Amino acid sequence: MTACPLKSEVSIAFFTPLSELVSEPKTLQYTTADPIVNSPDYDFIWWFMAPPHIWGELDNDTLFSYENYPPVGTGPYIVAEHVPGSHVTFEARDDYYRGKPPIDRVVYQIYANNDALVSALLSGEIDLTLPFLPPESYEKLSSAANVTIEEKAPGSWHELIFNMYPTGTKHPAIDDPKVREAIDYAIDKQKLIDVALQGHGITCATNWGCGPNYEEEMNPALVVTPFDLERANQIMDEAGYVDTDNDGIRETSDGTALEFRLTYQAENPSDLIMADLISDWLKEIGIKVEVEALELTTWYATIMDERNFDMAIDTEPHDIDPASMDFWYSCWSADAGTGAMNFPGYCNEELDNLVYEFWYSDDLEGRWEPMFKAQEILNQDRPIITLAGQNSLQAFRNDRFEFPMDTCDVGLGMMDPISLLNATVKP
Repeated sequence: MTACPLKSEVSIAFFTPLSELVSEPKTLQYTTADPIVNSPDYDFIWWFMAPPHIWGELDNDTLFSYENYPPVGTGPYIVAEHVPGSHVTFEARDDYYRGKPPIDRVVYQIYANNDALVSALLSGEIDLTLPFLPPESYEKLSSAANVTIEEKAPGSWHELIFNMYPTGTKHPAIDDPKVREAIDYAIDKQKLIDVALQGHGITCATNWGCGPNYEEEMNPALVVTPFDLERANQIMDEAGYVDTDNDGIRETSDGTALEFRLTYQAENPSDLIMADLISDWLKEIGIKVEVEALELTTWYATIMDERNFDMAIDTEPHDIDPASMDFWYSCWSADAGTGAMNFPGYCNEELDNLVYEFWYSDDLEGRWEPMFKAQEILNQDRPIITLAGQNSLQAFRNDRFEFPMDTCDVGLGMMDPISLLNATVKP
């Protein structure tokens, strides 16, 4: 595995005509009002290409609501066909500045489930998958003829989310940091990897992320919370939660039983296994858990709109660019609903200020002190608990193509532009 380069440190937060930014062909230069370290892959994903004949006819009320189809871009392929729910076809550009890609056409085919996807690869119906194959597909694909599978750690994160919203419906004990701490000690993260992920994952020392190539961006003082049921029970005892009626379930001081709801996304089979294991462990510390599966869109609505949950398991591709902590865990994003990705609704103004201190510092070394402090606060407050980093798994037909195996893009892997431009087409 090759090391991925650290992210570039530039940002832009204003609109300027492109003609004023282009200093020479193929060069884009701009200046920010303050030093800011947001990397392009955090800021630029929100940029949408709009040529003058489009934006010139739109005002501020309609600029962000018009139907941007066919989309305009500057990459090696253009969209030739889009059939919603079925496929998207991309055609190679002859005039791409790095040269026409060796693959003339890319068809992004949508499958209803991973079993159908794996079968399509084995039968030769498709040639390449995205790096989101489930762990259970590894054994079948790794032993298949004419198939190469790549594993990189990690590609997504499994997180236990607590309902931190001041509004909504939840068990009052969820607000107690001691309860969240005890739950952290009661979860065997390595067993979750061994069982739910079949070994295809790593433990994470922070609640912000982990993995190769990110060591310099992670607080080195933070460690994985050990699995310790005795310690978890001790924390619950000291916090005043006791089982007064000897039914195995602790109660609050006013007699409310600790019965928590735990929901997960039904599309992720590994999350069901995690939910069941967590339910068993929490029973050992006097917490009863009711597990519920929700379809993805319902899960999002329940968590971020209705805010009607106690705990939830989320699986997300996660870019741990430190600048994006503002998007995931800030006070403004806690109020943004689906306009951001702050699933627990977490708000801590001290953490916000530390993140902005990191953002606007021009001290390349000193800025890491506030960022590491922000990560420490996130670990102490535990609005989430990182359960595991799941390895990305991606496969292709090696009898038809060869793709570079050192791709770093967390989203598309071997289907990113750099890989496609360097692919080998076999006769």
